[in-house]
Amino acid sequence: YNIGDMGIPMEEQCPCGRTLPLTKVLIGGSDDLLTMLDGRPVYASSFFYSLFGNPERIRQYKVVQERKDKLAIQLVPAEGYSFDDSVLNNTRREIQEVFGRDMRVDFRLVEKIERESSGKLGAVKSNVPVKLTNGEESN
Repeated sequence: YNIGDMGIPMEEQCPCGRTLPLTKVLIGGSDDLLTMLDGRPVYASSFFYSLFGNPERIRQYKVVQERKDKLAIQLVPAEGYSFDDSVLNNTRREIQEVFGRDMRVDFRLVEKIERESSGKLGAVKSNVPVKLTNGEESN
């Protein structure tokens, strides 16, 4: 089945003795792609994890690209932690340095992030078709 992960074939054989071909996953799948303002795709999970992966401050997060020029970010603060405007504004600037200055970044502090219909939490989601380097579209 197609899960959208990207990888390369490996010459090695599985230590378990099976002779099926092996692949090495290079980076997250197509469900991890967002679009920068200039149209280039960007793998988003590692970037946003570096911003929001601190369990002392953030329990959960979800980034949704609603339009090419708008990111909606849900944050579930860790117990006893609150975000002030300066923290959110600094984070917004960091995101705009990667995605483009005119990227609108809206934060929403929530108590819980709802799972997708698939049951996945999914930290990154795009509602924008992403143009891949081979000319295909993801989404």
